[in-house]
This record gives sequence, C-alpha cells and structure tokens, in this order.
Amino acid sequence: MTDFGFVTRRRAAGRVAASEDPGCPDRLTSRCAGTGRQRARTIKIRATEAERSDAGVTDGTQAEAGTSPSRGKYAPVQLDEREILRRGLDTFAELGYAATTVRELARRLDASHNFINDRYGSKENFWRAAVDFALRDAQPALNQLLAECLDDDERLRKVVVQLYRLAANASGLNRLMSDESTRDSSRLDYLHQRFVKPFWDSLEPTVNSLMAAGRIPRVPAHILYFAITGPALALAQDPIADRLNPAASPTAEQDRSSMADALSGLVLHGLLSRPG
Repeated sequence: MTDFGFVTRRRAAGRVAASEDPGCPDRLTSRCAGTGRQRARTIKIRATEAERSDAGVTDGTQAEAGTSPSRGKYAPVQLDEREILRRGLDTFAELGYAATTVRELARRLDASHNFINDRYGSKENFWRAAVDFALRDAQPALNQLLAECLDDDERLRKVVVQLYRLAANASGLNRLMSDESTRDSSRLDYLHQRFVKPFWDSLEPTVNSLMAAGRIPRVPAHILYFAITGPALALAQDPIADRLNPAASPTAEQDRSSMADALSGLVLHGLLSRPG
C-alpha cells in the first residue's frame, strides 16, 4: 500500500528546496536543491579565493606561484660576486655556520631561497667560496713581505704587524676563524689547509732561527702559534672592548690599524727578548 502522506511530504520538501534555486530547470525535484547548495558553496569558495588573492596570500601550490610576491627561482640577484661573498662571510661570522640557514643567506642577498644551491651547489661550498674570497691576498702578501725583510727579527715583526692589521680590518673573517678554530670539522680542515698551515710554514724557519739565537723562548709550536695569533683574534671583540673602556669612543669607530699596531707592539715587546 502506498503511503500517500510520505510522498506528499517528499514532494513538499522538493518544492521548498527548488524554490531556493531559481536557476534550476526542474523546480519540483530534490536534485535541484542539492545543486543549489553546491552552487552556493562554489560562490563562497570563489569569494574567499578572491579575498586571499587581493591580500597576496597563497597556499604555496604551483598554480598560485604566479600570484606570489616572491622573486622566483631564476630571478637575477642585484649584487656583484664580491658583495655576495662579503655578505655571506659576514652572515657566517655573525651567526655561526650551523645557525646560518640557506633561507637566511637568501634573505640577506635579496635572492630566491634556491639561489645558494643553484650557484654554489651547497651551503658549505658557499662558505668555502666566501672564505677563499676573504683570504685571496693573504698568503701572496705574506710571501712578498718575507722576501723583502733582511733578517729574522725584522721578518717576525713585520709579519705580526701585518697579521694584526688584517685581523683588525677584516673583523668578519677574524670572528669566523675564531669560531671555527674551536670546532673539529671539515671547515677547520679547510681553513688549516688554505691559510693556517701555509702561514705557519712560511713563518716557521724565522721562528726556529730566533729560538736558536735565544731571542724567543723554546716552546712547542702550538704554544707559540697561540702567543702570536691569540691577541689578533681578540681584535674582533668590539663589544667587550667597549665595556672595558666605556669612556672612549665606540671601538667600531676607532682607527682599526692603530689599535692593531698598539697590540702587536705589546706582543712583540714581550715575545722578543733583548739580545745579549
């Protein structure tokens, strides 16, 4: 037996739903009610997307990449190579290698986050390029200086003075060297091979001659290395220098070479004994 009450109720529901959807061709079926609700949801979604687009918000999908304000993978970097490497070195010196992310490097270079890997292959390769850039003239200048000096005493003095001036005027490199020297890593191996060992190998004959002549104490090589380079590394410690001498002008504004010369003179006075 047919339940006419049930049929009547379904038809009434269909007419009410259809009345909410004026675009439905069959206003007497409940299918049109579903179509109306779906259309309402579509309109709402599109309105939300329009608001997100106006606000510059994307969900990161490839379809929305064109609306993002980012530079894009292959956008040109508006810096020359020297400035790129200088900013990279300063970032590594300030934050340390582990805390320096590729994204932070890209931000400071105003570049895409893919830039470092695209151009240099990896963060470590970029670190090496920055170090090579900073040290590119150090060893040739040292070799020339050693060749010009007439005796061991003069040779040691001039090398120490030059080293301290380099440390004072290249504070980013100085901080990086100081930090990396405390970490047993492949980066320290790189610094040792590219700078520390060539530097010490160049200076060692002079040091040995002065030891043999009794001009400097006989101590292990690493002790003498610390005695010469340790104060130079301290020339990057501007914040503590400002606190130790608050009445003076900020250390960063002072003549860096004059500071270096004062410190190297003090070290050499203590290191080299008077002959006789």
